Amino acid sequence: MLPADVQDHIARTLSRLAAAPSRSSVLPVGLVVTLAAPPEDLADSGALSPQLSRWLGDAQVQLPRLADRAEDLRALVFAALALAALALAALAHTGPREAGEPLGIDPAALRLLMEHSLPGNELELRNLLTRAAARSRP
Repeated sequence: MLPADVQDHIARTLSRLAAAPSRSSVLPVGLVVTLAAPPEDLADSGALSPQLSRWLGDAQVQLPRLADRAEDLRALVFAALALAALALAALAHTGPREAGEPLGIDPAALRLLMEHSLPGNELELRNLLTRAAARSRP
């Protein structure tokens, strides 16, 4: 959670922008936040500034867990493996072409990943695949 003074600053800035006359050179501001609970609950507990809670309102988008988005998992796995390959090449002071065979994943391992709950979502997936990629290289 952001410190209270930062939350208050964001709320004051949003208020100032809302009160400012519209100018064509000023872009509208959008704010996207991720919260562990509804804004009003966080404000009631003191974790979220009441002013910022009012600005956030009740507009919510619920994102399904990665485990519930198996169709995204394959693309995320290959993107994570590509990043891991680049990181390994950088550590070895080589370019991607000199780093050896491209990283891939066995279909059985992909099925196991699809069955795993991945409570850490994309971050857990990236970390898991980065560690696996590092262990797979000589």
